[in-house]
Amino acid sequence: MRYVVTWDKAETTKHSDDPKGFSKAFVDERLGAKHLHIHVSVVSPEARAHPPHTHDGEEAFYILEGVGEVTIGEETFRVDAGSCVFLPPGKLHGIRNIGKSNLKYMVIICRC
Repeated sequence: MRYVVTWDKAETTKHSDDPKGFSKAFVDERLGAKHLHIHVSVVSPEARAHPPHTHDGEEAFYILEGVGEVTIGEETFRVDAGSCVFLPPGKLHGIRNIGKSNLKYMVIICRC
């Protein structure tokens, strides 16, 4: 079992709505996690990783770099580096890059 995953060794997945964007998985079922998922997403300027969606579990975004716009239900919020966003289970949500440089954020999902 692996306990440490570095940026270079994290599995990379391309985003469906951003051909230059990607996600790096750090904690998931491949490491033995049953409920926790953590990845870092990098989104190009004026793009989004994927369409708005919902999850059964709780989710949080922690913004590492850039400027984004998060939609939660009918509300929209501007977020930048150092912002943390909580997303309740079942709430439609999405994030898009509204800046001129990449948006980089950590995604933490608890499927409890």
